[in-house]
Amino acid sequence: MVQNSEVWICLAHVFSDPKADSPLETGKKAYVIVLGYALNAFDLEIKIKNALNDMGLTLLSIEDEEPYSVRISEWEVSEETLEKAKEAEQNKGIRFTTFHTYSE
Repeated sequence: MVQNSEVWICLAHVFSDPKADSPLETGKKAYVIVLGYALNAFDLEIKIKNALNDMGLTLLSIEDEEPYSVRISEWEVSEETLEKAKEAEQNKGIRFTTFHTYSE
């Protein structure tokens, strides 16, 4: 069976690596909705890890990963999420919504 890539969505938990130049304050953690063009959940996770690494961030976990088409058939999503999904589809890449940071 041949799999086709499509836009996937998930919630990512990330950490700002103190040794890297990051858009987040050093040592902070954040949650962010991620949209990415991928074959499956495993492919999505690899692409997210690579994109975050380029940003000086570390992926701690992902959850609720599913094809974007499934998500929008069952739930309403924000305008920001709709826009990022379009960008991911057009660019065949990974897009992040707003990072929601916190300190422990």
